[in-house]
Amino acid sequence: MTWDFHDFPGAFPVHVKQTIKNKKIVLEWANSEGGSTQVVMNFEPLDKDSTLVRIEECGWENQIQESLDESYSHCQGWMQMLCCLKVYVEFGKNLREFFF
Repeated sequence: MTWDFHDFPGAFPVHVKQTIKNKKIVLEWANSEGGSTQVVMNFEPLDKDSTLVRIEECGWENQIQESLDESYSHCQGWMQMLCCLKVYVEFGKNLREFFF
């Protein structure tokens, strides 16, 4: 599959490696280094109305400033995605409509 982002034009290939319903999603996608990173999303129920979501992205090969900047940009993107998901799940609204 591919993901497209309004704020970062272009198609980004995404390969889903594993899904465990209500627990985990593992995917890989390309980075600017010409390689790929692995993203692991873990979902942990805290109570009947709350879930803790942990996202880890690893596989950055180069510890140069450009790679670090891209990893920080991805971190911001995951935070934005989680905010949008929370608003959608709780209120049925597409928050991204208001971003761009």
